[in-house]
Amino acid sequence: MKKYILFLFALIFSGGLYGAATGPLIFSDDFETVGLFAENWDAYQGLKPEGGCVKISGNGHIQLRRKMTDKDFAVSADLTPGKNNGEYGHVGFIIDGIHFMIYANGKAGTAYRPPTYKRSLGHAAGIPGYNFGDSCKMTVVRQRTGDSRKYVFMVNDKPLITFQDSSMVPTDTIKIYAYRARLTIDNVAVHSVAAGSDSPNLVINSSFEHLIDNMPPYVNLATQRGLTWKAPYSEYLKTAVIDTKEKHTGNNSLRLTWNDSVLKAGFLMWNAGCSVGKPVTGSVWLKADRPDLNATLNFWELHHKTHSRKIKVTDQWKRYEYTLMNPERNMVQFGVSLGEPGVIWADDVQVELGEKATPYKTSALDEDKFSSVPEKTAEIMPDVRIASAEKAPVIDGDLSDFPKACRVDAFLHKGSEAPKNGTVAWLACDEKNLYVAFRCVVPDASKVEAKEFPRDMGSVYQPESIEMFFDPAFSRKQYYQFAVNAANSQADCGPGRNPAWNGEWKSAVKINRAENSIDYEIAIPFSNFADAELADVWGFNLGRNCGESRQLLSLLRTPQLNYHLVSIYPKLVFPAGALNSARIGFAAPVLYKGADGKAAFEVTVRNMTGKAIKNGTLRLLDSKTGKTLGTASVSLPVGNTTVKLASGLADSARNCDVTAVLSGAGNTMLTRKNFILSVTGSLNLYSRYNFYTKDEKAEFLGSCTLPSGNWKGVATVAGKKIEFKVLPDLRVQIPLKGFTPGKYQVHFEISGEGEGEGEGGGRVSSVAEMLVLPERKAPYCRIDRKNRALEINGKPALTVAPFLGVEQRFTPEMARNLVRTFADAGFKYLTCGSHEPDNAATRAFMNEAEKRGIKVVYWNFYAWRMRGKWKPEEFAAKVRQYPNVVALLIIDEPELYAESDEVKAFMESYRKALPEIPVFMNNTVIGIPGRFADLATDIIMIDDYLTNSETRTVREMLNGAVMVEKAGRSERKPAWFFPSGDNLHNHYRECSYGEQLAQCYAMMIKGCTGLVHFCGLPKWPRNWEAVRQVNQEFLELQEIVFSDEKCSDAVSSDKTLAVMTRKYGNRICVIALNPEKSPVNAVLRLPAEFRYADRAEVRFEGRSVSVKDGVIQDVFQGLERHVYVIETGK
Repeated sequence: MKKYILFLFALIFSGGLYGAATGPLIFSDDFETVGLFAENWDAYQGLKPEGGCVKISGNGHIQLRRKMTDKDFAVSADLTPGKNNGEYGHVGFIIDGIHFMIYANGKAGTAYRPPTYKRSLGHAAGIPGYNFGDSCKMTVVRQRTGDSRKYVFMVNDKPLITFQDSSMVPTDTIKIYAYRARLTIDNVAVHSVAAGSDSPNLVINSSFEHLIDNMPPYVNLATQRGLTWKAPYSEYLKTAVIDTKEKHTGNNSLRLTWNDSVLKAGFLMWNAGCSVGKPVTGSVWLKADRPDLNATLNFWELHHKTHSRKIKVTDQWKRYEYTLMNPERNMVQFGVSLGEPGVIWADDVQVELGEKATPYKTSALDEDKFSSVPEKTAEIMPDVRIASAEKAPVIDGDLSDFPKACRVDAFLHKGSEAPKNGTVAWLACDEKNLYVAFRCVVPDASKVEAKEFPRDMGSVYQPESIEMFFDPAFSRKQYYQFAVNAANSQADCGPGRNPAWNGEWKSAVKINRAENSIDYEIAIPFSNFADAELADVWGFNLGRNCGESRQLLSLLRTPQLNYHLVSIYPKLVFPAGALNSARIGFAAPVLYKGADGKAAFEVTVRNMTGKAIKNGTLRLLDSKTGKTLGTASVSLPVGNTTVKLASGLADSARNCDVTAVLSGAGNTMLTRKNFILSVTGSLNLYSRYNFYTKDEKAEFLGSCTLPSGNWKGVATVAGKKIEFKVLPDLRVQIPLKGFTPGKYQVHFEISGEGEGEGEGGGRVSSVAEMLVLPERKAPYCRIDRKNRALEINGKPALTVAPFLGVEQRFTPEMARNLVRTFADAGFKYLTCGSHEPDNAATRAFMNEAEKRGIKVVYWNFYAWRMRGKWKPEEFAAKVRQYPNVVALLIIDEPELYAESDEVKAFMESYRKALPEIPVFMNNTVIGIPGRFADLATDIIMIDDYLTNSETRTVREMLNGAVMVEKAGRSERKPAWFFPSGDNLHNHYRECSYGEQLAQCYAMMIKGCTGLVHFCGLPKWPRNWEAVRQVNQEFLELQEIVFSDEKCSDAVSSDKTLAVMTRKYGNRICVIALNPEKSPVNAVLRLPAEFRYADRAEVRFEGRSVSVKDGVIQDVFQGLERHVYVIETGK
């Protein structure tokens, strides 16, 4: 970091930022604290801080993870650009899709392309006195002005470009980038931009008026986890609470109690921005339960120094203040701690620039964070309920026979202007097709110019034309687009605006002189959208490109001329059962090597239509040429069916663009889907466990994609041959008698010939590793690769193991009481973190856990730091003294401070020294996608925290779980997650009860089999309740989650929900979660291959719901989960 820091504080409250009044600093990063980089930024290809800054060479970017949703802000950064290998590029910010750039010629510019424009727009300006390569401060201010946004682009505090735009879609993200250039980034700062506030207060929620689960956000309850455990945990939760009876102003104060449960009691207000080298003053109103109670005012410079002033608090409300004259960091936390047992009340905290406290005022940021005015959301027109057609209309452009029950006439230009020429549409459906009709009034039908164009030519979209958009998954992300012009020329696009997609649909257009209109009539088969999880509610939009008025009409309530804003599409609601015929789709496609040297195709057909399909045909096509590559006759019962066919493709084919088409009787298309596939081996096996000890047999599981036939399987290991039966799902057992400890290569071979025509004979093979370890006493814990989980007590474990740090100052008794608290709360697994594996407190923790039957994940903090002194073998010997250790976390977030190759070697040395338990590292959202250190770890683990910034969502946690599960899929490694537990100093609050339940269920549903709450000691009572509840519920669900009985998946009508389906015995269990805050009315379609009882138990809620025709209808409140158990065979 530079010795000087350029910030906007000289402009705070001055209104001097080119007409914008800047408020408090809401985010900053000088890149000195490497450990926070992954929490604050998404980084391109492993970028990370080095020497207090971020450096980009060539092309790259960092993106702030904090969303600036619906906010005015000013962002600045110190940038030092440079040429990259002689290339002349540009550097700068990207905000709302707009590039704010400094070019290699030393000039500034902007560039952006609105969605409806074919060419980019932009501005250019000189930068007085600047040469490319000089360090500079770049600033961009974004302010809302009505339905548009104003942007001010400055370099070195000089305004260069100012403009206003309403066409670009706000992304609410801030990205700093380099293109074909070098760039050094430092001192990023984001300020609020607000009009008219005169409050100097820099801290949020300073009077504790705003609560979540009756606890104050933006307050760090500073016990530092220093618990004495002389009192129950329930007493600890009373050390910092809201008091509504005793307060200075408003409704609340914060009551702090130093009792027998803690070593320290206090609080720090969350981050307040200040200016390096300039005074900052903190003040607070306090009252004690007796005169002259010793306390301390504290300033903590984040990740740096703590400054304190001792005070005596009276038993009457009084204001106390403390000035930090020369801060060395630009962010501080201010608060109070007790100096002796007692009680104090705190209220009206203020942190401000300057040497003296001014009269207390709430922060301007409070209005932004806690405004009682409902958050402005985009207006969406009312739902459209489509009607069933009694008779299918003839698609001829004559609308006299078109069903008129569902009329849509709410077309607007720019979201508010009425059409100059009347426009109306009608929609209808039957079991096969969606029907759409338009009547587009024109001044004179005889003057309509109808020009024909080839299909998918861009000119089709020009006036006069109509467009239709359908999001059949209601994803709010992807959609299908159809367009017809007045000459009946067609164009269409698949999801992702893919112009190569060509749907099967009909249209007709008639110039109606009697009505002075252009009449359009369209029939779109549902087979174009067929999917087993097809929703009953779609997103949709209809548009007209009006030639005479030049208006662009649509159903969207936005000033932006953009038909593609799928997030605000209205809902199209279909009649019950109307889409059943289209509930069929493909899953798990694969091209594999056949025994005859040719590639074959395999796919699972998910038939959720409720009817068996007879005399069907599956075809595999070359997507580009349409050539048939293979065909198979199929009969498909309800549920999942695996289908295979010979393709004729070479068995070395890579990145094949193929399309699977399923047709029913009479060659009626049922569904089709495009895939990009490469040929894989037709024989794939893996060892069920990562090692074997006293087992009688080793077990290998996998698949064989060869067609049915006369095949013989042989496994060869250490000169022994074991024959096995060839089935699609392989299970091969190797007797272990006579095998000494060591690694073995097991060679599997299948030879013979297929039964079908053209399916010749041949030979396929595969190799897998088998590890046999010497028999030893615990600790040992192996990985069940089938379930991608730890095997504990002979079963796969759904591990909820909160992290508890056994700090160096801990006494053995403190460690023992820590374990007792969690044992009494019902926990079976804990994570113990310490600096040394054999100090007294660690031993006390481990021994007490063993006594209580608790298995422990051990996290050593020092192993990497001590890598030059500690030998892995000696470390392993110390860990082996604890028989209840089930895994070892040996390094945390290494991608932020270490080299990939060095970490990989470090990991391999510890995995080799301790093969009998999983040895793993924890990574960030940077390390997992980049496969840091080749992910040389026994468990794939990630940390990402819901509460590390205000805009994080449970949906983001769900997406993180998807990422980590996918990263370990090929090697069948367990996927684990560090979710938010209690509040860290850099997190602005703890999870609410609902958030905690929701994030844990999201992670489990998406494949995570281990959760380690960081940290494990919540201070918010409802959060603690939720963590305990998650533990108890997951213990009860463990056997269900790992059931290996096969069934198809339950399907939700609303794709908001995350759903897991399991069969166990004569029951189906459906675990469904709403990860959003808005309620969802959902229809859940149970696996179609079973019959069901007429009611489903809703576990953990004490209620039941009706089941009718295999369907459950239920309401999911925001962040709510339901666990349904339904008996089958009824």
